[in-house]
Amino acid sequence: MKSKKPSIFIVFMIVVLSSCAKQDLVKREMEYQSMEEPLEAVIALRKESIHSPNDVHVKSLLRQYELKAADYYYREGKDKFDSRNYSKAIELYEKGLAAIPTHDKLAQAVLSAKYHVEADSTYQEALKNYQAGKKNDAKAMLVSILNTVPDHKAAKELLSKWEADEGLVLKEGIDSNQKISLDFQGTDIKTAFGFLASAFEVNVVFDESVKDQSITLFAKDVSFKQALDLMLSTSKMFYKNIGGKTILISPDTKSKRDQYEEYIIKTFNLRTMPAAEMANLIKGVVKVNQLSINDGMNTIMIRDNEEILGLVEKIVELNDRRPAELLLEVEILEVNRNKAEQLGLDYGSVISASFPAVDEANNSIGAAISAGTVTLPSITFRYFKQDVEAKTLANPKIRVINKKEAKIHIGDRVPLRSSTIQNATGGTQTSYEYTDIGIRLDVEPIVHFDNSVSVKVNLEVSSLGQNLGTPEEPTYSIGTRNTQTYMLLRDGETAMIGGLIRDEDRNNKISVPGFGSIPVIGRLFSSVDDSTSRTDVLLTITPKVVRGWDMPSLALRKIYSGTADRYVNDSYLKEVKMEGEIQVGSNSKSEMTSIPNVNPSVDRGIIARVEFGDKLYQIDMGSEFKVDVNIDQPLGVSSMTIPVIYNKDIVEMKSVEAKTDGISNVENEYVDGGAVIHVDLVGGEVGSQQAFNIIFESVNAGISYLTLKSGIWEKEGGEKGGIASNASRIVVK
Repeated sequence: MKSKKPSIFIVFMIVVLSSCAKQDLVKREMEYQSMEEPLEAVIALRKESIHSPNDVHVKSLLRQYELKAADYYYREGKDKFDSRNYSKAIELYEKGLAAIPTHDKLAQAVLSAKYHVEADSTYQEALKNYQAGKKNDAKAMLVSILNTVPDHKAAKELLSKWEADEGLVLKEGIDSNQKISLDFQGTDIKTAFGFLASAFEVNVVFDESVKDQSITLFAKDVSFKQALDLMLSTSKMFYKNIGGKTILISPDTKSKRDQYEEYIIKTFNLRTMPAAEMANLIKGVVKVNQLSINDGMNTIMIRDNEEILGLVEKIVELNDRRPAELLLEVEILEVNRNKAEQLGLDYGSVISASFPAVDEANNSIGAAISAGTVTLPSITFRYFKQDVEAKTLANPKIRVINKKEAKIHIGDRVPLRSSTIQNATGGTQTSYEYTDIGIRLDVEPIVHFDNSVSVKVNLEVSSLGQNLGTPEEPTYSIGTRNTQTYMLLRDGETAMIGGLIRDEDRNNKISVPGFGSIPVIGRLFSSVDDSTSRTDVLLTITPKVVRGWDMPSLALRKIYSGTADRYVNDSYLKEVKMEGEIQVGSNSKSEMTSIPNVNPSVDRGIIARVEFGDKLYQIDMGSEFKVDVNIDQPLGVSSMTIPVIYNKDIVEMKSVEAKTDGISNVENEYVDGGAVIHVDLVGGEVGSQQAFNIIFESVNAGISYLTLKSGIWEKEGGEKGGIASNASRIVVK
């Protein structure tokens, strides 16, 4: 007994040390996770790897944290890069390269950020040369900047200014940016267009169907296209550029547009979105003349005018975006535990006897019996015990784009007999079908705009069972465990699936009939064969967004498309500053009288929007009606002053009423030409929603234009800004 004590003590110490080592490992992993920056964990793990070069777990953990650090610093650096803090972006990118020096994306990001830093420095030098009169030197620097950083906005603007100074930019004619003021009081339409043409040195040709009519309009500081669009919209005409500085004016009718408008065929090459889907999207938004799809090249061909094609181009740019892409980190652990025990005497199962043939002549039956042999089975003593524990660990990483299925199979493809056919010659032909046996995982992710991920998971664990057929024609059973689930995970969040347990117990007893049933002694005439097996599967899945959605710019998400009757690719009216008296009409009599500016000196750099709910209100005379007003303003605005212009001979404003809790007070005061509405906001934020109603009463039949003049918004600290708006009409029958 004394000789066994040291061995028991050694086993005990091994168990204790193993437990301590495992606890220490868990503690260290928690320390790594608690570190503020992933690079600190990478450095600590590299030191640990040097001291324990054969520790597989440390190497695996090091690789995980290297990938995590590279991804973290790339995303942080990208945020700084987008905010034009290039120096900080370079610092973060280089930290990521310290984790993985061969990371191509980080290396390219560092190079791009350094190009931008150099471009900004060169731009400052070019600006100084430009201001000092060394414009040619400045131009050479600007060209070198744009060769390296083509999207450098400041360099583009300064180069355009240089070209304007050198007379390289067209400053006359239709594309002129010169400003002019218009003051037409019942002026003949052809005379008005003649004044505009002479001011910008443009030739005007009138279609024979243009009739004499008068126009009343006043606008200040408008370009040629803005003035032209104002005059065309009020006189219900359109223009066609027929070459150089010559335009043709014609009534805006379908027959005249068919006569003068030119159609263009344009091909749109799509990057990611299928052509058929894009075609349905376009036809659901814009009425195109002719559209054809080339599925092979994934292109769309459209025949229409320039306005429609311009709108289609914006729709394509808005929707044909690069999809999001993510990396799925999967860890699969299958634990198998098998126990088998065989114990006892096995007497076999076959007793054989053989005797020679009986010689009838000699009647020697007794001799035959005495010459016969009886063979008894051999006795085998079984003493076998087995205890096996096995682990199958897989840690695949697979990259997949949004809404595409990723599949992982770890196991074997086993050929199983599917059919046996007997041919005409009597021979047989057996066909086999390969079946996946093992662990199979199907994942379909959907990446949302906030980088959260919806994941559809199908997990199946299968194993080949016992032969249910014959040795010559085997038919195997297949044991399966599967689960299907849907999960919503954050970027980098780990989800776990477990509990797919399978237990199997087998108990076999072999004994000699009669003797094996005798108590106690029966164990000498029997043997047992017992086995148990238990398998458990544990799966973890971690989605990491490699590239988020390629979101379009805010300006592209809101596209001006014209009116209900006509598609227009851009709006010149939206930039017109209506100063002083505003009059728009086709009669010699003015529909609106003057209304003073609220604050003509206000800074209009940050614009709020106040818009009427509908473009047209049709009502009966003598009835009351409401006009919805929507507000969309910068954060922190506490009050707004909004002048409203309308024809008091047609409608009369009765009152205003708030429609949201974000407005604490709204009231109006009547002035010449309309009214001024004062709005007090709660919390500095209303958002884009219906803010208040204006209650009108119709007094006479006719048409009253409803518009907003120069208004202002104000914050608590005194900061002010301008207000942009749309226009509406009230038709009283």
